Amino acid sequence: MLTIQDVLGVSESEFVQLMLDNCSLQGACQGYAAEHIAKAAMEAIPEVTEVTKMFDHDKKHRYDFLVKTQHRNIRVEVKR
Repeated sequence: MLTIQDVLGVSESEFVQLMLDNCSLQGACQGYAAEHIAKAAMEAIPEVTEVTKMFDHDKKHRYDFLVKTQHRNIRVEVKR
């Protein structure tokens, strides 16, 4: 598994400080973390058959996930 150090060349604590110093970076990281947590939670629901992450810059599909269930498809937008 890759670490923050491997990918960015900074320690975890240095990266946290970078986030605290840059509200745009912090917002982006919190948003993607919230999506990651939400996706895992949706995938754990027995009736859910598939969770697809939509492309963030797609002008046509302005939501985060398409969730397919045994009964219907649901569009999900995650907010932090």
